[in-house]
Amino acid sequence: MRFFQLTGLTLLLAFFTTQCSHLPPDSLSSDRSEAGISNKSREVEKQLTATLSEARQLGHGNPLHLSTMFSLATFYREQKIYTEAEALYRELLTIKEETSGPNHPDVAFILEQYASLLRETNRSLEAEWFTHRAESIRAGTVNRIP
Repeated sequence: MRFFQLTGLTLLLAFFTTQCSHLPPDSLSSDRSEAGISNKSREVEKQLTATLSEARQLGHGNPLHLSTMFSLATFYREQKIYTEAEALYRELLTIKEETSGPNHPDVAFILEQYASLLRETNRSLEAEWFTHRAESIRAGTVNRIP
């Protein structure tokens, strides 16, 4: 039965992730006011949050948990809800480093996405550090600041 639950969650996640990529940003600010996010976007957010809540029960490093976090972070970023997106990217980065190691290619990908968010919020200096770290991971020459 658990397999079918996971499959259902995975299909739901895939559906909402594809729906998210076609939604226009509803706001130019990080405000989540009534005018800031459309009803369709609210429904996508609700479904992603519910899926994340269920996926968290599967364990810290479970692939469904991680992919749902990433999808929700990307959704928030596309909606320009930067505070929530940043918190999820940071949590995702911490979990992935703990479960796969600091030099894993997935860590580089998350770093790149996080750097993009930082650029979108006019934090270019921070973004450069994360971009450089991602490039170092990909090149196999990681230089981490302790």
